[in-house]
Amino acid sequence: MKKRPKIYCFTSLRAVKPVTALMLAAALAALFCVCKLSSSGSLSSAQIGGVVLTSLRTSGVLSEDDLTKTVLRLSLPALTFSVRPAQEIRDEDATEPEPTEEETTSEPIVLPNTAETVTYQTAAENGYKSSDGIYINNQTDKSVDISSLLNAPLNFSASSDDPLVLIVHTHTSESYTPSEKYNYTPSDTDRTEDINYNMASVGEVAYETLTAAGINTIHDKSINDYPSYSGSYSKTLKLIESYIEKYPSIQIVLDIHRDAIIKSDGTKIRTAATINGEEAAQIMLVVGTDQSGLAHPDWQQNLSFALKLQYEMNELYPSLARPINLRKQRFNQHTAPGALIVEVGTNGNTLEEAKLGVKLFSDALIEVLSN
Repeated sequence: MKKRPKIYCFTSLRAVKPVTALMLAAALAALFCVCKLSSSGSLSSAQIGGVVLTSLRTSGVLSEDDLTKTVLRLSLPALTFSVRPAQEIRDEDATEPEPTEEETTSEPIVLPNTAETVTYQTAAENGYKSSDGIYINNQTDKSVDISSLLNAPLNFSASSDDPLVLIVHTHTSESYTPSEKYNYTPSDTDRTEDINYNMASVGEVAYETLTAAGINTIHDKSINDYPSYSGSYSKTLKLIESYIEKYPSIQIVLDIHRDAIIKSDGTKIRTAATINGEEAAQIMLVVGTDQSGLAHPDWQQNLSFALKLQYEMNELYPSLARPINLRKQRFNQHTAPGALIVEVGTNGNTLEEAKLGVKLFSDALIEVLSN
């Protein structure tokens, strides 16, 4: 069987005009047809050489002057030609080689974080209900006695050896702005199914911190918002109920999310506080009620727990906590007296800031349970 001719083309970048890409494509298509004929013996090597030169000339790739300074080497079964310009290419004329597929997909580019930094100060929020240094952004019609609920006894403790805390993620795929330390390629806007970079990674820090303090904790890393974001709370509810059925000792359910704050011009807002010289993502506790119509008669127990956490964060790490957000929706918090949403920073923060923020929050939780 006769081998198919191979084409090796060595040509100068200076000999190619930038505007001739389409014409060059047409010339190469003609060369392909010529090679097919050559392999069948329909054309001689001299005829092929003529077609090569004609194609390069008519396509505008080479000028008349270039052709006169070109050496064309023909051999069978391989067709080889090279273009040697009269003047060598200078360094400043050379361009970087086209990246291979492996090079373009191995490491995503880290862009500068252009998010605008905001530190929400609980003591400076206007219009929020406050007491004992705690501020609540009340988005319901509910009346709240902060002092009374703050000083109410806690209905559970960490004294049992059975699981007390369950960590879940309704929106597991939420993620942060890529950084040099935690660089990844988002699968959607500020989202990824990779648990090394999404909310499961943040939840793991809380799990490790609580476990190290002797608090029996379960961390479920299920991705509950993929492939469908709609219905993720219903999916998480079934998950929570299955754990509580298996471990009735669970009293605290932490649904760890991150917030998303974007200005009208598209700029992300990064909520951060400087704690002991390091940048930490701020924490916002979200407490649900029964105002949406779903049964949640004991929502004030959840709020009481959130107030104690907020107070401890203010004591240990001033400026870490944003005002508590009291909402009409239930958010599955009827499942346990210590069920809360914990918003760790925003999509403008980095993962390292989020990990530090949730670590500090976990410290406050340990103190609340210890006291």
